[in-house]
Amino acid sequence: MLIGRYGFLSENAEFAKKVEDAGIAFIGPRPETIDALGDKTKARTLAIKTGVPVVPGTEGPVASFDLADAFIKEYGFPVIIKAAFGGGGRGMRVVRDQESFKENFERAVSEAKSAFGDGTVFIEREFTF
Repeated sequence: MLIGRYGFLSENAEFAKKVEDAGIAFIGPRPETIDALGDKTKARTLAIKTGVPVVPGTEGPVASFDLADAFIKEYGFPVIIKAAFGGGGRGMRVVRDQESFKENFERAVSEAKSAFGDGTVFIEREFTF
């Protein structure tokens, strides 16, 4: 029996694993691949390990506004706060100054949690061309 990829289940590593464990062929990436690339912080770490150039960013998720301070002190503004499990621009905020950073951080976390069920975020330096 085959099951096609459909909607949010196509990006759920746990679902893909259960399908395979039940002896059903999952059409799509292996559960390990979904797990590694569905979380943007894990995907970023994988890219770095394989030598793919990436913009400066936090080493992993940023659990609180206070923990982002060291990154901001080193790299400055502008930055992008990004939802680790999101897509489509939801849970993302471009921040250009310290004054608006805390509010944007809190809004990004809230939006990510509301949209994706997980408020995990990370930060990258924004580069404009």
